[in-house]
Amino acid sequence: MTTQNVVSLASRRGLTAGSPHWSCRTLVELVSASVDSDYQGIGASPVPGDYSTTGVRVPAAPTIDQNHRYLIRLCGAEIPGGAGLVVRGIRQAVTLRAEYARLSEQGLPAGTFVFEKEVTSPWWHFMDGNVSFHLKWTQQVQSRRSVYDPRQLPGASPSTWGVDSALIYTPNPLGLFVGPYVPPGAGVPPGRDVDWLGTLRELRYPWDNTDWDLSVPVIGPGVVTLWASVYQTNTATRIPPPQLTPPAPFTDPLQCALRPEDQFLIQHPTCKYGRVAGALLLELFPCCGDMKP
Repeated sequence: MTTQNVVSLASRRGLTAGSPHWSCRTLVELVSASVDSDYQGIGASPVPGDYSTTGVRVPAAPTIDQNHRYLIRLCGAEIPGGAGLVVRGIRQAVTLRAEYARLSEQGLPAGTFVFEKEVTSPWWHFMDGNVSFHLKWTQQVQSRRSVYDPRQLPGASPSTWGVDSALIYTPNPLGLFVGPYVPPGAGVPPGRDVDWLGTLRELRYPWDNTDWDLSVPVIGPGVVTLWASVYQTNTATRIPPPQLTPPAPFTDPLQCALRPEDQFLIQHPTCKYGRVAGALLLELFPCCGDMKP
């Protein structure tokens, strides 16, 4: 039996048997956050220059095919050799966004009014779009490949290495948003699946989840990362929602058979995916003797 298997078995036993190794337990929650143009000019906090928000904005440009899905790194943790952690909880969030340009009395652009709504139905998605989440483990067995882009924008990164929240892209000599978006590796999140959490096709762990009953050990050295993959809808080609009679039968949610997201789509036919967000609750055990080779 390998050292990793022994450690994993000991870790699982420690979670239920009150092992003395857990006297040094430390809980850390990592939450995705990235720059958001909605906060430019007003700021998001008292910190100078801060215009970030929870989650990562999804570009509005529609996805052209399966190999060009938006690859977004939400959050992650780097684990050194001789240490490990236990994934105790996950949070997932997706929003819908509808924008309306506003004009002044002189007919000049006066800004944009935004409606944004959280997706609460676990299995809802656009007919021509969807979001998946992926918890991956990348073992550090070789030196990192350095990727640089002088045209890198805030909230984006040309490298799959790292733990910060960012839209991951393949550098384009003309710029990130010149031509179609191209993700590295055809948009497949790098690394191995972390047990059964490798692919989540639904909102299995909603944002208001407080039942931290997961117990998935991960041993270093390496990086554990939560990813999102987004197939952005195309408002120009998707089938429009039906116009119901009466046009807005949403006064009594208990009597309405439509999901909240379908109601929002009917009210705002041009809405798209707005933001994706994720969080990880990690339990660290750097002082366990089992972690030593």
